[in-house]
Amino acid sequence: MALETVLVSVNDDQVVPQPVNNVVVRVFDATGTTFITQATTGAPLPGQVMLTLNGDGPFPVTYQLRFYVNGGAIQSPQYVDVFSPPALAPTAANNFVVTASMFTLPAATNPRLCRASGYVWGPDGRVRPGVDMHFIPCFRPLVVDGYGVLGERVSVRSDSAGYASVDLFRSGIYQVTIESHENVPRIVYVPDRSSVNLFNLLFPIIVNVTYAPATPWIVTAGSQLSVTPTVSSNDYRTLTGTADADLTWSTDDPNIASVTVQASQLVITGNIPGSTTLRAARSDSSIVYIPDPGITGGAIPITVV
Repeated sequence: MALETVLVSVNDDQVVPQPVNNVVVRVFDATGTTFITQATTGAPLPGQVMLTLNGDGPFPVTYQLRFYVNGGAIQSPQYVDVFSPPALAPTAANNFVVTASMFTLPAATNPRLCRASGYVWGPDGRVRPGVDMHFIPCFRPLVVDGYGVLGERVSVRSDSAGYASVDLFRSGIYQVTIESHENVPRIVYVPDRSSVNLFNLLFPIIVNVTYAPATPWIVTAGSQLSVTPTVSSNDYRTLTGTADADLTWSTDDPNIASVTVQASQLVITGNIPGSTTLRAARSDSSIVYIPDPGITGGAIPITVV
């Protein structure tokens, strides 16, 4: 028997995933008939549990994981392969990541729909009842589970507490007219999930960028590095390519390293040895969030050697 340390991390499904504590992780054999052990996320680090399991080599041992979380949902069971030694694993470690959907917003009861909800304030910071919003579908007539989807629009009005809620088809595209913003009809893209903040849907901003290859980046002077970014906004959309219509890409010191923006890639050129930073900044400053969540991955160090 070769005992190995197994790390299970549970993150939520936000655009920028956050660790989830107090998730019970139960471990069974591959058949699900023999209970082995359990632990609760939050130790040694937020959203994590550390388990000791048999990884008897040279072949991996398969385990079934089951989960319990209050106020959320996790696909269960899930299966993991534990290797001994861990270097034999595809990631060179017995580390696993699990995604939890936390019900911080009210969820649509129909699995085909996403519930967009939130509270409206007036310019004086008080709740604002009676604000009208009209969602006009931009998709073709369709049939869902045998039911025809008809009608010109969905209308919603904030109630006496300023609260507004509307169920929309997942992955649907709608044109929205908002009271006090009638001169600027907005196009919204409904995420494929049970809930979304209404105002993230109406007024999305870019909040996350990941890269391939992963950072840190070391570039030889006189050479180039091609990087593929994945850009995400807080309405859960992944934007196309480098999102150069929505982001401005630059380096702090273009004498050290410069960036060329292409449709799907960034080309970083090392000019002279030194260190600088690649920055992604939102091009549209008309949508203001307080506090501003910033852009995770919006500042990446570059070393030129």
